[in-house]
Amino acid sequence: MYSLWFIICGFLFIQCSFCLSELEERCIKDYPKNFENEFLVGTWYHVVTFSLFINPLPTSQCFYYQVSKTNQTERDRYKDAYTLDNPYSLDDNPYHVVRSTEDHFGVIMGNKQTKFYVFDPKSFYFKKDLYKVHIFERTKFDEFIIYHECNMRGHTKYLWSRKRQPTNEEVKAIIDSDPDLKNKVAKRFCF
Repeated sequence: MYSLWFIICGFLFIQCSFCLSELEERCIKDYPKNFENEFLVGTWYHVVTFSLFINPLPTSQCFYYQVSKTNQTERDRYKDAYTLDNPYSLDDNPYHVVRSTEDHFGVIMGNKQTKFYVFDPKSFYFKKDLYKVHIFERTKFDEFIIYHECNMRGHTKYLWSRKRQPTNEEVKAIIDSDPDLKNKVAKRFCF
C-alpha cells in the first residue's frame, strides 16, 4: 500500500517539477504585451531600486547589463545543457545578458513582457531545471525600462536606463507616470 503511495507521489512530483508555478502563470497572464528582445540590445544601467523597505541613501555603485543577440553556437551550447522538459524554448528569440559584475550571465527568451531567464551552463548557478521569470516594462521614455522578477511579486522593481546618470527630472517623470512606483522607497545608483 505504502509503495503505491510513494510511486504516485513521485510521479506527481516529477510531472510538476517542470511546470509553471501559479505565480509564474499569473505573471504571464498579467504582462501579456509584446516586448521584442531587440529593444534591449546594448548597455542598460541599474539606476534606481524601488522597494517597500530599502535604505534610501544614494550610492555611486553602478551595475550595468550588456544585452546582445545570441549566435547559433551559443544557442546549441544552452540546448545541450538544458536537456530537461522545461516550460520555455531556447528557440524563442534568445538574447545573451551579462551583468557588469560577471557573476550573473545567461539568456532571456520570449517576445512578451514576461521573459524566461536561464543561467549560462558555465555559471556557478547553473542547474538543468533552474529558470527565472522576469518582467520587462517599457516606460513613456525609450531610454528607460522597469524590470522586476516574478517571484518578488512586484515588491521590488528596478529602473534601468541607457544613460549612466539620468537626471533627477527624468527619474521623477518615470515615478510620476507609474502609481506603483510612487508607493515605494527609491534608492538611486550610479549617483
